[in-house]
Amino acid sequence: MIWAIAGAVVVLAPLIALAAPETRAACATYEVRSRGTADRSTLYQIDPGTGTSKPLTRLDSPVNAVGYWDGDLYGIAQGGGTRLVRLGTDGEMTDLATVPTLADAYAGAIRNGTFFLLADDSVQRILLDGLRLAEPVHLSGPVEIGDWDLDPSGTRLLAISTLRRTAVLVSIDPVTGSVRELGRPRGLVPGSTYGAVWVDPIDGVLWARHNGTGTTFRVDLANPSVGVAVATEEPVGSSDAAGCRIASSPSPSPSPSPSRSASPGPANSPSLPASPSPAVVPSPSATPVRTPIAASRPGARPASAAPSPARTSPGPVRAVPSAGAVAPIVVRPPRGLAPVGVPPEGPRPVDPPPRAPAWKRPRAVVPPAYPESVAAQLAVHRRGAPPDRTEKRRRVAAGVGALTMIGLVTKAAARGKIKVR
Repeated sequence: MIWAIAGAVVVLAPLIALAAPETRAACATYEVRSRGTADRSTLYQIDPGTGTSKPLTRLDSPVNAVGYWDGDLYGIAQGGGTRLVRLGTDGEMTDLATVPTLADAYAGAIRNGTFFLLADDSVQRILLDGLRLAEPVHLSGPVEIGDWDLDPSGTRLLAISTLRRTAVLVSIDPVTGSVRELGRPRGLVPGSTYGAVWVDPIDGVLWARHNGTGTTFRVDLANPSVGVAVATEEPVGSSDAAGCRIASSPSPSPSPSPSRSASPGPANSPSLPASPSPAVVPSPSATPVRTPIAASRPGARPASAAPSPARTSPGPVRAVPSAGAVAPIVVRPPRGLAPVGVPPEGPRPVDPPPRAPAWKRPRAVVPPAYPESVAAQLAVHRRGAPPDRTEKRRRVAAGVGALTMIGLVTKAAARGKIKVR
């Protein structure tokens, strides 16, 4: 009997392990860092319990806005164009598509195959199954964040905003764009940005690394009033983190189908062709959609990492509207470019107004010259020496003296001092 029970345990152990949720031992958190925004990134592995990290390999390009899904890292790579890439822990990068409209993406997280990116104050969404680009969702308020991650429930995105040099814990609804403040943890460093953020859904803890100081903080989501510094490393110019989701409670056994379930989306969503062609033929029930996202050279996965049986390389990104939208999305092409056979977007050019006639300066009027006789007199008058008035002044002085003497004599005679005969 004992041997029968032991044999049953040996047989059922692998099946129980397959049905069990991911644990911390099987779950890893990764981070990409670079000294400058244009420098090549280095891939690190983070200890989810202590927040410390160890370098793994250096990547070929600057990478930001990374997310983790189904055992793979996805991110936005720069250099040679903005590209959606799949990362391996050995540093191997596989280009999936070119995404010129996401050149400013700097925060990433993945939920059920939907890649949430922050770019241009909007939540951009890529459905990784089929590489379809959904309509962006604008944020309800301003934030200044460097990275985000899903909360323990998996419904909202959590981040540390440093707007107005104050560190604030905020949550963002990826469906509506609603921004809500959850708290202002004391101890967090203001300014700069928290470029790497990851959440432990079992302990309910948010980890955030400050780019300017290299300090990693731990914030308890149940009481987000205090941020505790747990580790300090070298400051960086750019960073972003992502990790697998640890199940907080046992989940039902997976279905026998080994293939991924496609993310929900409209049945008739226009897509780009796998290779460039002069025209795009949409489905009969959809309006043609113009989008700048084009499929890039999809590389094969490394030989050392065998793919799952039903996994195929994702195709080009397709633009689909969000749930409830009536009309398909129209994504404008990059400025100065337009698809073949499609007129550029925007109003028609307007003819410039007619130019007014140039103003002509009137001719100067020169007064007539003086006659020769008058001109000679004026010249003599200007050059003549001033008259000598010395004799005239002497006579005036003598007259004044005589009058003064007469006045004095008259006054003395009036007083009787002088007798006049």
